[in-house]
Amino acid sequence: MIAIAIGAIFMGGMAAIIGPALIESGQAGKVQVASTNAQSLLNNVRVWSEGNWNNVLSLATGSTYQYYLITSSSPYTATSGVWSIVIATNTYTTYFYLVDAYRDSVGNMTTASTGNTYDPSTKQIFSVYNWTHGVTGTISTYITRNNNAVFYQTDWSGGANPDGVATSAASQFANSSNIDYSITGSLSVSTQGGDSSTQESETSSSGQNVWVTDDDNNRIEEFSVAGAYIGQFGSGATLGEPDGIAVDSGDNFWIANAYDPSITEYSPAGAYLGVFGSGGSGNGQFNNPGDIAFDANGNMWVVDEGNYRVQEFSASGATYTYASKFGSKGTGNGKFSDPVAVAIDAAGNIWVADAGSTAATTRVEEFTASGTTYVYASKFSAYHGSWGYATPGGLAFDADGNIWMTDSYKDIVEEFSGTGTYIGQFGSSGSGDGQFDGPGNLAIDSGGNIWVTDIGNSRVQEFSATGTYEGQFGSNGSGDGQFSGSYSPGAILIY
Repeated sequence: MIAIAIGAIFMGGMAAIIGPALIESGQAGKVQVASTNAQSLLNNVRVWSEGNWNNVLSLATGSTYQYYLITSSSPYTATSGVWSIVIATNTYTTYFYLVDAYRDSVGNMTTASTGNTYDPSTKQIFSVYNWTHGVTGTISTYITRNNNAVFYQTDWSGGANPDGVATSAASQFANSSNIDYSITGSLSVSTQGGDSSTQESETSSSGQNVWVTDDDNNRIEEFSVAGAYIGQFGSGATLGEPDGIAVDSGDNFWIANAYDPSITEYSPAGAYLGVFGSGGSGNGQFNNPGDIAFDANGNMWVVDEGNYRVQEFSASGATYTYASKFGSKGTGNGKFSDPVAVAIDAAGNIWVADAGSTAATTRVEEFTASGTTYVYASKFSAYHGSWGYATPGGLAFDADGNIWMTDSYKDIVEEFSGTGTYIGQFGSSGSGDGQFDGPGNLAIDSGGNIWVTDIGNSRVQEFSATGTYEGQFGSNGSGDGQFSGSYSPGAILIY
């Protein structure tokens, strides 16, 4: 058995992103290596097309036109040919090709051209993989360009101004037909894939995946929105009980390490890039850093739990440097007893959940900009109803500006208005579907679905925007797709 840890391997100008820990052992191991190569290529094509739809539209279509991506450049570039890598004695190859999409008379998607209308906003992408003495496998994905709302996309043919505001109803679709504009997010993806030994399928309304911190195993695990394990990155050498996760505008991941007080950066493919911060109470130092959030200007905000504050860091080259802070230990306005979560609303105001020990100190506080710093603006209590206690754990804003908060003491998820008025809740104590044993963090996807880490049950649960249980994944352990630790699964990111 050969265990290989590969981040970005450069061959022939291409950075092959094939996962941080692949095991080549027998036929199943070779399938894992090959299919992970293909999935990584498919993911990179998705990122590349999202950056500029004309990238995809300008390529020739059909299975005879084979391409791979040079990801060492920024932005990525496509080149003709097949990419390969040798591991042990096996040569693994992968490439992608495009197929045109069409719409029938009622708007259904098809790849048959006869009698149907060409849709320049949609392509089917095939990622093909093989290895020495192995079978050929294919993963295919439909990608639709909808730019978050179709009404802001005026030229679906990829012209000079594909992101301009629509000026008339006729220009809203231009040359395309029946784009599903109800879907939020930049891409609409439907994936079906498999090989000779396995078959799998998944559907996502946004092309997003789920990223979860796993503290005892010192890793970040990636899942599809269908709950299928995709991969992981991180190790004890680069992470120290990860407790917060966020992604910047360059698609890099930033992880807060609670045990080793610092913030670690990884590339979009999971390659280690660097770290900043150290233990202490000085500016830019940490004592149990936790939740992380980025504002619209690209500034990073970190909950520094043990120092009873929130710190701001601004981009400085390839890393971030200390910029400001607010908060101190106490029970008064603008002070914290136990800050645990941070979220930023559409107006740029910063909200912090404070897990105090009394009704007065268990609260969510709002801070607004004042010059170069942030000052206390308002608060609302995390207490309500007949319960005599509450323990907030995670915060998130939905598209309507409402605040969702986990409460690990009552084993519920609560909804509040943007001004802190209680709206409702879902969940109860237990291990059944929709129940919780210490809900930790939460995230809301582009479709409004709510994803909650259920720490005591070692799983992640998905709920609709109205709190209806929809599914789950995860179990206790250290294997792929499992979680281990007193705070695991911990932080969650939908991206």
